[in-house]
Amino acid sequence: MEICPVCNKEVDQSIFSSVIDGVVYRFCCERCQRNFTAEPRKFMNCCEDSTDR
Repeated sequence: MEICPVCNKEVDQSIFSSVIDGVVYRFCCERCQRNFTAEPRKFMNCCEDSTDR
């Protein structure tokens, strides 16, 4: 199960995703996707160990 990098909730079959520097980040909702896209570096530290989030 993937975890949303913004709110740390489980992401289940999410349609909300963004690609930053070739890495796919998945989100639990549109709001988290918008927050991440606005300030990706703020949230990227939680996911440095994986290439697909």
